[in-house]
Amino acid sequence: MWNERRAGHFTVTTPGGDARAYAVHEQPLLIGSAPSCEVVIPDPAISPRHAQVSLSPDGRLRLLRLETGNADGGSPWTLLDAGDTVSIGAYVLRSAP
Repeated sequence: MWNERRAGHFTVTTPGGDARAYAVHEQPLLIGSAPSCEVVIPDPAISPRHAQVSLSPDGRLRLLRLETGNADGGSPWTLLDAGDTVSIGAYVLRSAP
């Protein structure tokens, strides 16, 4: 059985201010505009498979950018501490404690 304490939590806030909470367990969550994604961002500027959120070995959230057009030349991985935010188009992903 998966230990709930080993889950990572985050919210995605829409441009209108509505927020939805998500939990990441042993399987990563796919973020994108495709209906098959676990986190659907209904924005034509977002790739169908835009990013993936998983847990790092130390329990922090780890964001992998799948869309090469948004890479800044650095690592495709971003480790998120509690309260960190990442913009995905006009939407905001916030890592929860």
